[in-house]
Amino acid sequence: EMRDIHALRTLIGRKGRQLGIKVQFEFLEFFFGKDRFLWNDIAFALVVGDLIGGESCFHCCRSYSIMGIDVFPASDIFFLSVDMPIVLTLAEFLRPREVFHLQSDRRTNRWGVPQHTHRFAEVFWIFQGNARHHVNGTTLDLTAGSVVFIRPQDLHSLEKLPRGPLDFVNLALPTVHLRALQHRYFPNDPLWPWSNARLPEVRVLEPAQLDRLRDWTAELAAAPRTARELDRFLLNLMDLLAPTHGGEVLSAGMPDWLERACRGIREPGTMREGVPAWVRLCGRGAEHVARTTRAWLGVSPTEYVNTVRLQAFERQLRSTSIPIIELGMSVGFESTGHLYERFNTRYGMPPNRYRRTHRSQLV
Repeated sequence: EMRDIHALRTLIGRKGRQLGIKVQFEFLEFFFGKDRFLWNDIAFALVVGDLIGGESCFHCCRSYSIMGIDVFPASDIFFLSVDMPIVLTLAEFLRPREVFHLQSDRRTNRWGVPQHTHRFAEVFWIFQGNARHHVNGTTLDLTAGSVVFIRPQDLHSLEKLPRGPLDFVNLALPTVHLRALQHRYFPNDPLWPWSNARLPEVRVLEPAQLDRLRDWTAELAAAPRTARELDRFLLNLMDLLAPTHGGEVLSAGMPDWLERACRGIREPGTMREGVPAWVRLCGRGAEHVARTTRAWLGVSPTEYVNTVRLQAFERQLRSTSIPIIELGMSVGFESTGHLYERFNTRYGMPPNRYRRTHRSQLV
């Protein structure tokens, strides 16, 4: 009846048409009557079309398509997606004193998440199945082992592809917490996955790495939602994704030749050679390599190579007793002063003190 349509139109307007709304099952039952709401499909589609217009998505207790509107089986919550993106805030998902939100999901039928953006950062990974990720105007197909790093400004949606079930996990966290983690442990690191590139970074794990991530996910799910537990998980994840562990860097849209160079420069011989090896691995002219390196990695070739060297130096500094000067030369630092200056800037202390500190912790 017209009074019902007017009341629902008023509700949608109050919630904010530009954000989209979530309408609970019982509320729509109240307005339209249980029988008419569930089974008078054409009337319901007309009402929705009149109220919000555009392409709409619904999660329902049965599956059908009416007038081009897809209805997916999933839950008793209807999600109406309007033309403007939905803006999510972390407070919607957190209980008092919680720092992060972790959501594990398994989908076996047709399923999708409407286009949205957020005021927080997130990372999601796929344990099983295939999904299609629409992000910032680009469509990417994701497979098992994919880890995707979403920035607050990213506009994206996700849909399950029809080949088998989809098992995935989403971790939402405050942007300020992520920035603090980066400042403390990953300053000026070109491999920091929440980059400033146009598209979010995607990493693909090997099966053994995925098994480790599965164990860590189970531990995080059982842990309190505190900053300490979040830091522990993220640092483990960053270590797992480091190229020395075999994680393949698949920044969406990155040229294949640049990806190969990122992996090749970590070999001891090419690492020692430095920028000439980087240019050779890229297989392009030096100026083109410099422009592309800065565009995709955010730093110059020299800065990138020195970062790779420092990472290799730091790992061996913790795990071996090789003299510092010899260790520095093995990764390509011919000047001890240059090595100490860069190391102190990155890790906050000179190499000799860093080694004593970390070796004593191991003992």
